[in-house]
Amino acid sequence: MLFRSFLGVNMQITPSGGSAYTPVGSTFSFDAGTSFETVENFNSATGIEAIIHIDRNPSMTVSIAQDNYASAALTYANIFANIFAQTTHNVTFTLGSTNGNIATFTAPTAQLVDAQPRLNGGHRNIDLMYKVQGGSSAESEYSIVTT
Repeated sequence: MLFRSFLGVNMQITPSGGSAYTPVGSTFSFDAGTSFETVENFNSATGIEAIIHIDRNPSMTVSIAQDNYASAALTYANIFANIFAQTTHNVTFTLGSTNGNIATFTAPTAQLVDAQPRLNGGHRNIDLMYKVQGGSSAESEYSIVTT
């Protein structure tokens, strides 16, 4: 199901060292992959001292139309070459265009780990599975910015 609030989004995939590509997108899913643990404390009335974040392994899947447009920077053949070469992608979604109404999701160094072709209502799609990994600074796996 496509959420109506996500229509009209501008999505770009830019392979490291390559050109930006605006695919025909079908679906997008994101999992922050966070794990939390409780610190127990028998001195506390609740029995809990704190809840701490212990791990993060974010991932996302983007389903795009499977094409080989001559102008595409990310062709079917390039997708698999990127997986084998461990090429990272900068994946960006921008929703809105008026100041105060813009939301941007960015995964600047998403590692393409798998691609699964599938049929979608009679036409071909390809599901791109990413490991969303950090860049050169802490807490840089992804960002969600409103402007």
